[in-house]
Amino acid sequence: MYVGQPLDTVKVKMQTFPALYKNGWRCFMTTLRQEGIAYGLYAGTVPSLASQVFCCDFIVNTYASIFLCSEEHYVLFLIRL
Repeated sequence: MYVGQPLDTVKVKMQTFPALYKNGWRCFMTTLRQEGIAYGLYAGTVPSLASQVFCCDFIVNTYASIFLCSEEHYVLFLIRL
Protein backbone atom coordinates (compact mmCIF):
# COMPACT_ATOMS: atom_id res chain seq x y z
CA MET A 1 0.00 0.00 0.00
CA TYR A 2 2.61 2.53 1.06
CA VAL A 3 4.95 1.64 -1.80
CA GLY A 4 2.28 1.52 -4.46
CA GLN A 5 0.33 4.65 -3.51
CA PRO A 6 2.84 7.16 -4.96
CA LEU A 7 3.03 5.13 -8.17
CA ASP A 8 -0.75 5.06 -8.40
CA THR A 9 -0.89 8.82 -7.82
CA VAL A 10 1.61 9.36 -10.65
CA LYS A 11 -0.38 7.05 -12.93
CA VAL A 12 -3.64 8.86 -12.24
CA LYS A 13 -2.06 12.29 -12.77
CA MET A 14 -0.56 11.18 -16.08
CA GLN A 15 -3.93 9.79 -17.21
CA THR A 16 -5.79 12.92 -16.10
CA PHE A 17 -3.32 15.46 -17.49
CA PRO A 18 -1.51 13.76 -20.40
CA ALA A 19 -0.27 17.03 -21.93
CA LEU A 20 1.13 18.31 -18.65
CA TYR A 21 3.66 15.53 -17.97
CA LYS A 22 6.06 14.01 -20.52
CA ASN A 23 6.89 10.88 -18.54
CA GLY A 24 6.39 9.25 -15.17
CA TRP A 25 9.64 10.46 -13.66
CA ARG A 26 8.88 14.10 -14.51
CA CYS A 27 5.38 13.72 -13.07
CA PHE A 28 6.83 12.20 -9.89
CA MET A 29 9.43 14.94 -9.42
CA THR A 30 7.01 17.78 -10.23
CA THR A 31 4.45 16.45 -7.77
CA LEU A 32 7.11 15.98 -5.12
CA ARG A 33 8.43 19.54 -5.54
CA GLN A 34 5.09 21.32 -5.78
CA GLU A 35 2.88 19.36 -3.40
CA GLY A 36 5.29 17.44 -1.18
CA ILE A 37 5.13 13.89 0.05
CA ALA A 38 2.03 13.88 2.26
CA TYR A 39 -0.29 16.05 0.14
CA GLY A 40 1.13 15.12 -3.24
CA LEU A 41 2.32 11.56 -3.52
CA TYR A 42 0.20 10.09 -0.73
CA ALA A 43 -3.00 11.96 -1.56
CA GLY A 44 -5.99 9.67 -1.07
CA THR A 45 -4.21 7.14 1.12
CA VAL A 46 -6.59 7.35 4.09
CA PRO A 47 -9.82 6.69 2.13
CA SER A 48 -8.14 3.87 0.22
CA LEU A 49 -6.82 2.29 3.40
CA ALA A 50 -10.19 2.65 5.14
CA SER A 51 -12.00 0.93 2.27
CA GLN A 52 -9.50 -1.94 2.28
CA VAL A 53 -9.88 -2.42 6.03
CA PHE A 54 -13.68 -2.49 5.71
CA CYS A 55 -13.56 -4.88 2.76
CA CYS A 56 -11.14 -7.30 4.43
CA ASP A 57 -13.15 -7.22 7.66
CA PHE A 58 -16.33 -7.99 5.73
CA ILE A 59 -14.72 -10.92 3.90
CA VAL A 60 -13.22 -12.47 7.05
CA ASN A 61 -16.44 -12.11 9.04
CA THR A 62 -18.55 -13.53 6.22
CA TYR A 63 -16.24 -16.51 5.84
CA ALA A 64 -16.24 -17.12 9.59
CA SER A 65 -20.03 -16.92 9.73
CA ILE A 66 -20.45 -19.40 6.90
CA PHE A 67 -17.79 -21.68 8.36
CA LEU A 68 -19.44 -21.74 11.79
CA CYS A 69 -22.93 -22.25 10.37
CA SER A 70 -21.98 -25.70 9.17
CA GLU A 71 -23.06 -28.14 11.91
CA GLU A 72 -19.88 -30.20 11.77
CA HIS A 73 -17.65 -27.17 12.13
CA TYR A 74 -19.88 -25.70 14.81
CA VAL A 75 -19.57 -28.86 16.90
CA LEU A 76 -15.80 -28.81 16.46
CA PHE A 77 -15.81 -25.17 17.53
CA LEU A 78 -17.78 -25.98 20.69
CA ILE A 79 -15.46 -28.91 21.52
CA ARG A 80 -12.46 -26.57 21.35
CA LEU A 81 -14.07 -24.27 23.92
